Amino acid sequence: MRIIKFAIIGILLGFGVACCTVAIDPVFPKYSGVDPEFQYLLNEYLYLADQRGIHFKNTVTVGFEDINQGQVIGECYYGLYFREIYIDKEFWKESTATTRMAEAFHELSHCYCGREHDYGDGKKYKPASDDIVKDTGSFHGFELDFSHEGRFDDMCPLSIMYPRIVPDYCMVRHYSYYTNEMFDRCVEY
Repeated sequence: MRIIKFAIIGILLGFGVACCTVAIDPVFPKYSGVDPEFQYLLNEYLYLADQRGIHFKNTVTVGFEDINQGQVIGECYYGLYFREIYIDKEFWKESTATTRMAEAFHELSHCYCGREHDYGDGKKYKPASDDIVKDTGSFHGFELDFSHEGRFDDMCPLSIMYPRIVPDYCMVRHYSYYTNEMFDRCVEY
């Protein structure tokens, strides 16, 4: 009986370790500024915000790293007194300039505007993950369900805040729309 109790406790502890991790939030950002490879996209984002009368009081730091979380390619991290963007190095290296812009504007909208994965006031996309991901099990960058919810008639996402990377075709076709929409419901950081 005693062995069974220890076996049950061991199993429960094992499940606890496998199902739950403890992460300690850093007190300081990992990066001191913005990686030079990302700077031109931040400059464009800030210019577009300024054109719409949006002015941020704080800065967001940006760096590249090996994210190693499945298909996650970018994260906006809210620290105690800072916000920081992490972009996957491999993704960035393999991406087109248009894909990089889509990813940058998405993460910047998370960090600078507090935007969620939504396409309208109170209209959220079904979660793909907590972070933006590369869409692999898809056709031309779209989920296979082809639901029109949160999409244009051409199946492009209605928002740059789509939880998967907006395909190049859509970024080019709807650039003006996306660069206006990404500032909708912006809570200036």
